[in-house]
Amino acid sequence: MMYIQVAKRSGTVVFQAIFNNMDIAVKQLLPSQCNSLLIVTDFMREIRLAATLEHPNIVGFIGLAWTEGASLADLSLLTEFMPNVLEDGEHEQEQQRTGSGELPSPTTPLATPMSSIRSTLSGHYQSSRHRMRRELLEQGTSKASLAAEVADALAYLHSFEPTVSTSRCLVDVLILRFCNCQVIHRDLKSKNILLSRTWNARLNDFGYSRVTNPDDLMTMNVGTIAWIAPEVLTGGRYTEQADIYSFGVLLSELDTLQVPYIELTREYIDEHHHELSSDLHHPKVKAKAKSLSNAYIAMSVAEGRLSPSFTNLIPHELLVLARECLSHAPQNRPTAIELSYRLRSFILGV
Repeated sequence: MMYIQVAKRSGTVVFQAIFNNMDIAVKQLLPSQCNSLLIVTDFMREIRLAATLEHPNIVGFIGLAWTEGASLADLSLLTEFMPNVLEDGEHEQEQQRTGSGELPSPTTPLATPMSSIRSTLSGHYQSSRHRMRRELLEQGTSKASLAAEVADALAYLHSFEPTVSTSRCLVDVLILRFCNCQVIHRDLKSKNILLSRTWNARLNDFGYSRVTNPDDLMTMNVGTIAWIAPEVLTGGRYTEQADIYSFGVLLSELDTLQVPYIELTREYIDEHHHELSSDLHHPKVKAKAKSLSNAYIAMSVAEGRLSPSFTNLIPHELLVLARECLSHAPQNRPTAIELSYRLRSFILGV
């Protein structure tokens, strides 16, 4: 197989390859990270979970591969390849998009090519832009429809009940059914939502995910600061409602077409660390600025003083739903099944 690198993240790298005349994604550990117990454990957990999940809005599992060698770097997770991916310099694997800046009516296309839901296309991306708009119109894809598909995937995870055919392993089925388990993604954000060839949303990257039951206590602070629920930031119990909070942040991304709190980050640096603002493009300065602003954001979210913003163009029903998802109290957030129902009702105009 000939490999083409398409993404690189903390501890892993993803290649595009061809297997049985089919494009696939090949995910491997970086050789430099093979001695990291945490990263190796997350990768092994992702492999086992990927082999257990089967849903039209979750990137499909194909299999495993082990090339000659004694290193864990020779182990590969093979999944469906999502074709519309573009490398972006500012983010590790930032998929490009363009759009009107609103969460529109269901017939208005989500103006985004590539695999995620952030960044604006311009300049030499014009030809991709026109192709994308044509394909989105043909497929009837909208921001609301993508949000509904992500909600469908969450509903599947949060009420997970595997069958022998989906798990590929009878032992896994017995274990998961016995413990009344559910799956919590724990890192839901635009970068982990890929777009298929037909512009359907596919949830991806289960390295942080956990199979849990109602008696489990998960308080580990994982994920990315802007998407982490307040109760998790303060060391509270990590439940499926933390995923719902992250979904609310995702709706803000869809609406504003911006990284959450991006303006706040700039304002914070200008106000509190002006010495950094003149050289933010430098990698070391950028890293320090991000660390400082992340700490401020985490504290403000945890105390209930800060939540993601929305434009005045978002339909009222979706704004209400987003605000419910972002409720500071976990018990006030809707379930994933309710999210799916309300989004589908909005799309159908019910």
